[in-house]
Amino acid sequence: MQSVQEFVQDWEGLADYVKKLHSWGMRTILIYDPAIQVDYASFQRAITSNARFIEWERQDQVMRSIQDLYPLAKDTKIMLGVVWPDRHVAFPDFFDPTNATLKWWIDEFVRFQQQVPYDGIWIDMNEPANFGTNEGRPWYFDSPDHPNDQPLMCPMNSTDGEWDMPPYKTHAGAYLATKTLCMLAVQANGTQRFYNLKNLYGWSEAKATQQAQHAATAKRGAVISRSTFPSSGRFAGHWLGDNTATWADLRSSIIGAQEFNLFGIP
Repeated sequence: MQSVQEFVQDWEGLADYVKKLHSWGMRTILIYDPAIQVDYASFQRAITSNARFIEWERQDQVMRSIQDLYPLAKDTKIMLGVVWPDRHVAFPDFFDPTNATLKWWIDEFVRFQQQVPYDGIWIDMNEPANFGTNEGRPWYFDSPDHPNDQPLMCPMNSTDGEWDMPPYKTHAGAYLATKTLCMLAVQANGTQRFYNLKNLYGWSEAKATQQAQHAATAKRGAVISRSTFPSSGRFAGHWLGDNTATWADLRSSIIGAQEFNLFGIP
């Protein structure tokens, strides 16, 4: 994808390459992250179609130093984060009760499939992952491959901070928002808190993406998700995360595949 933007070709020869693979009897699965950069056509189509994104609960919580950089997002409460794209991103709310988000998501896959005739969809970073949350100097500040985008900072005062600072220590560290979004964020038209739906994000994206896969290819195809939840096997398979060509990773992948088949997730 161009500059790691979703639904944009980075290589003009990709479509011809996929067609060549088809001529050899092979199939192509493309990888997508849920986060959408907030200053290009896909996000503009989302805003125009009233698609919803994970939001701050109130206007006074919005990080204006980030929000005001982006005309398409500045008048919204959309919570902006940082992942692989060069600029800030928004996270689609697949619990949108109006189905506007679902329709936009499907349309984006259909639109891209008309350019590149892919066969399956691999969804990644959908815990959802976010870089540098609550960090003064995120790792990407020292990376030549990523701009120094201001990181997401969650409110930590006594009222708003209660969702991110439980009265017990967790494996995540000091804050539940570590490496993800602020727990006080809201979804489902403001009726549900991200704190309650966070573990279902991959499940909800997989459900929407399976519908997009069917609409785009008119075939059953395959959807593979990094984040899953009980019953995700109805919509997608599970991939076990990054691994390398080592015997140790081969050994652990066999165990992981067997475990997830026991869970009913292929």
